[in-house]
Amino acid sequence: MPTILGAAQTASSVLLRLGTYIFLRIIPGAILSTVLPILFLVYLFSFTVEKLVRLSGRQSESESADIVDAKYTQDGAETKLDATDVIGVTVKTVPSSVTISTILFNLPTLAPWAKAIGFLINLACIAMVADFVARPFYETHEDLVFTRVGAVYHDAAKIVVRYPRPSEGLRIVWKQMDGTGMLAYSDSDESGWVDGPSLDLKAEDDWVGVTRLDSLWASTRYQYRLATLNSTLLPYPATPIIFRTFPDPRLPGSHFKFIATSCLLPNFPYNPLAPTTRLEGFRLLKQQLDSTSTGSTPPGISIPTQGATVEIAAPAVSAEPQLTPNAVEPSNSSALPVHQAPATETNHSSQIPVVRTETEISSPLPFIGTRHSASFVPTEFMIFMGDFIYADVPYFIGDSRESYNRLYRRTYASEEFRQVYEQLPVLNIYDDHEFKNDFEGRSNDSTYLFANASAAFSTYQGNANYHTYTDASGRVVNYFDFKYGDVAFFILDTRRYRSVTGRNTTEEETPTILGERQLADFHQWAARVNSTAAFKFIISSVPVSALWGGPNGQVDTWAGALEERRVFLDLLEYIPNVIILSGDRHEFAAVEYITGAREFSIRQATPLNQFYIPFFKTFDIKNGQTRKIKYVVKEEVNRSVTEFEIVEQIPEEKILAYLPSGNHKWGTFEVDTTNASSPTVTLELSIDGAKAWTHTIVGKPVKYTGSTALGTQIAQISGSIKGMLGRLGKIFG
Repeated sequence: MPTILGAAQTASSVLLRLGTYIFLRIIPGAILSTVLPILFLVYLFSFTVEKLVRLSGRQSESESADIVDAKYTQDGAETKLDATDVIGVTVKTVPSSVTISTILFNLPTLAPWAKAIGFLINLACIAMVADFVARPFYETHEDLVFTRVGAVYHDAAKIVVRYPRPSEGLRIVWKQMDGTGMLAYSDSDESGWVDGPSLDLKAEDDWVGVTRLDSLWASTRYQYRLATLNSTLLPYPATPIIFRTFPDPRLPGSHFKFIATSCLLPNFPYNPLAPTTRLEGFRLLKQQLDSTSTGSTPPGISIPTQGATVEIAAPAVSAEPQLTPNAVEPSNSSALPVHQAPATETNHSSQIPVVRTETEISSPLPFIGTRHSASFVPTEFMIFMGDFIYADVPYFIGDSRESYNRLYRRTYASEEFRQVYEQLPVLNIYDDHEFKNDFEGRSNDSTYLFANASAAFSTYQGNANYHTYTDASGRVVNYFDFKYGDVAFFILDTRRYRSVTGRNTTEEETPTILGERQLADFHQWAARVNSTAAFKFIISSVPVSALWGGPNGQVDTWAGALEERRVFLDLLEYIPNVIILSGDRHEFAAVEYITGAREFSIRQATPLNQFYIPFFKTFDIKNGQTRKIKYVVKEEVNRSVTEFEIVEQIPEEKILAYLPSGNHKWGTFEVDTTNASSPTVTLELSIDGAKAWTHTIVGKPVKYTGSTALGTQIAQISGSIKGMLGRLGKIFG
């Protein structure tokens, strides 16, 4: 029995420690969250029983000791004894030696201190596992307060606010920054804050509201803060949130950057000493964004000293109504914005008080601030391509709406993420882990998990996106499109309408990723932007590439719906300058299709926080599809020309790069369409904070038609009007 108990302790300890490392540092699989507690119980049982056996006297310490010179002499004959013969005989014993292997593998030993260390190591392992698994259940972050910018237009911007249990109503107050980028932090500020829309925050929406600032100028910086209904500034945010409106989509020529990434799991790889909301990927991303802005204060921006008193006058203007989440947003591209100038006089009965507040500038200015030099290219927004939360990793938290809300609050409570989303607009689309692994909606909103999970997504993410499409009943859907200048984006929903072969489809069903209506809307978008956008970015939460393998690589990606994928790629053959961005995979890959489109699969594992498996690769050209091509070859023999038709099968995709390693991955895309004859997109891939790969795409010239062709004249008119109003403001202000 002692031998069995010792073997059980060693085996369970080795498996527990190895499994803990894999679970907390490599892949936090739900299976391990169940297996590891069982292993600890096996160890604890064998450890306890062995201890009781020793205490009861059924086993002596000498049985496991090294017996030296145990012998007796009888009639001149010397006889050696083994441990079973030594009863009532005093023998010389030497304790078992203890090595590093004894501690590491918890090998049997008589040394009490070594056994104690082994027990504490195993206890620490299971405690860390329990901490990692249980945190989402008891850390609710109910008092979380945050605000961020979502969808940005050339004449408007959406703002998200969470402010739990306000004692009175809230509103946005805002103002335009002047042409030099002055923040106007001074007692002599005469422009003041403009009353923006109010917010109706409700408990059923988890105290989250989304509103919209309208009638803004294109390509202009603005700042906003939160205030009470009488325009008294609230302590959060301590400094204004700054954003810049997009350029007019009718204007050709854009030069900007944006970030694309996916997948977040707080405090992974696990660090017991770090905050449980730690998102290391965002800390690395923030460092990169700060470094690209040269680390200096932009020219023309005045920063007050710490503790400076700020006097802010807030003249009354008409407030915009709060945004209705399920309303499709009207397009304002056909008319120039009308600027809402602050009133110069107010009635004393309705005058808004002057507010004084203490403020400190402790963080760098936003990445979208004033240009530092002619070569500085601003980062304008981030596209997050799904798996923003992990409802089922490391353990399924439950299917209630509050369970999902709790995970969103946990992510927004991250200080690393806060430093990014308070300075950069973020657009989101879900993938499967916002519901559960490999989720399929099957165009049925009553599908298990969909209602509560999608409601939580809409509250925290979807309502802040662009609302450009509706379903047959008129409800806003989660896929959308937008433009930044002359660059077009379409963000696909690859979960709500999915019904993929090999899992849940019947023989009569055709596998689909997009569903019929979304595919039709995508076709219409493609026709609309074909000659009005220099580059077309298509964002898919799962890869279009068929080269992914692994447990679900040929099912969960577009490879699970090959017929629809073929239709999709055939359409792209006739559209120039198409770039596909995708998430989901925990490895980076870049491919080029024979249609000319390129796809970049970018995902991170605490990425910008999630895992990758260093010894398991899932991307292989052998998984790919082929296409049949025909061509005619002419051969002349003896002045006789013969034609031969040759049919070949060629690979549909060509691998440009494959970089599987790294927990933190994101792509920075620099788009430059200022040279219409040679527009470019440059991808800089960052892995664990370092530049890992760079790739430049030189696009084909696009001959603009429609509204974009009139862009130059509109820009001149708009610039003249804006400049004239600005001069009048200085004369009569």
